[in-house]
Amino acid sequence: MRMRDVLLVGLMLFGLFFGAGNIIFPVSMGQLAGREWAPAFAGFAVTAVGLPVAGVAALAAGGASGPYELASRVGKRYARFFSSALYLCVGPLFAVPRCASVPYELGVAPLLAPLFGEGDALLRVGFSTAFFAAAFFLSLRSNRLLTVVGKVLTPLFAVSLVVLCVAAFADLGGSGVQAAPQGAYAGSPLSTGLLEGYKTMDVLASLAFGTVVVAAARDRAALGRPAEGAREGGVPKRALVEAGAVGGLLMAAAYGALALLGAESRSVFEAAPNGGAALGLVARHCLGEGGQALLTAVVVLACLKCAVGLLAACAEGHRAMFRSRLGYVQWLALFAAVSYALSLVGLNEIVALSVPVLSLLYPPAIALIFVTLVVGRRPGMQAAYRWTTAFAFAAALFDLLAALPEGVQALAPVAALVDGASAWLPLYGFGLGWVVPTLAGFAVGLFASKRARARART
Repeated sequence: MRMRDVLLVGLMLFGLFFGAGNIIFPVSMGQLAGREWAPAFAGFAVTAVGLPVAGVAALAAGGASGPYELASRVGKRYARFFSSALYLCVGPLFAVPRCASVPYELGVAPLLAPLFGEGDALLRVGFSTAFFAAAFFLSLRSNRLLTVVGKVLTPLFAVSLVVLCVAAFADLGGSGVQAAPQGAYAGSPLSTGLLEGYKTMDVLASLAFGTVVVAAARDRAALGRPAEGAREGGVPKRALVEAGAVGGLLMAAAYGALALLGAESRSVFEAAPNGGAALGLVARHCLGEGGQALLTAVVVLACLKCAVGLLAACAEGHRAMFRSRLGYVQWLALFAAVSYALSLVGLNEIVALSVPVLSLLYPPAIALIFVTLVVGRRPGMQAAYRWTTAFAFAAALFDLLAALPEGVQALAPVAALVDGASAWLPLYGFGLGWVVPTLAGFAVGLFASKRARARART
């Protein structure tokens, strides 16, 4: 692709990833880390930027257009289960409903509370209706997402975020970077930031967004250089890596600015309960009532572009996987309707139910990315994919148990399994108990693949 097209796809990728949660996490981290914000941000960037970019690179290395095609190296049945569960968890069952709830609670409700009163139910219904109507309309044509997200929504969001950060830096003055770190950041800011970035779960989104990102990159490559765009099954590998690097650099810059903003805010405020409250305090302190309006614009735009990408990815992914009578628009309408309903009632319960499922999916997703980056599409390596995934999935079952509600964890069999994992799985206490088993599975898979190739030669 031409450099302009690479930058455009990279901007789209940045816009798809950067939702409201991505704004809130680094601000809270900066507040808690204080003068140790830089090492905390470095750790955060490894897992919140490095892993998602690695997911895009894996799609390029594997010549895949989405998670189903990538996971098919493990097996067709597993690929259908894994891809569908991934799409549903980062789509209508979890992330997309939150895309409407977060801007309402963080921006719209505080801004309009003087007119409608606190907690007005009709205001929430009206906002959610308008939000999902806009998201559905903007997602109707998946081939226009590059224009909608890359050329329109992301630049508007970026300008709003830059204005907010510049105003905050000009007002706060920088003395807050001397504030003492709190909690785990006082002893180990780097590793604490690493774990905070791991919690963003953006690596799942990197695979989910792969469908729409690869399609956008393929279209731009076909426009610029048809012969190159047609190679590798229509997946322009180098262009994807370059666009992923552009998106990663933009994400790192935004995360760094927000983390520094959070650290500097300690010159005026104590650490807030969460990043949303901290950002609201900063916006109102620096810009008055106009600050709340600007913050509302930032979070609404952030969540709208994220919802557009997720709905489109889920609809396109299920259309391609199941190839039933339901087309893209029908899947899109179904997912938008479910997301709308869940944004109105029971979101906390849905989040609580989704966390164990996400804990189960995250290790196999990283394992899939890892093995793809190492072995790619080399022939005779299916055993490496299968053994690595099997070991990662088995270890992830213990992460699922640890994420279950406290009442379930108190049951004797569950408690025994969790205690056993804590004692025998390295790094389990940090939520990384899957790392060593995954590496062991990869080693077993490599050995099995070499033996299979040796038998084939003889």
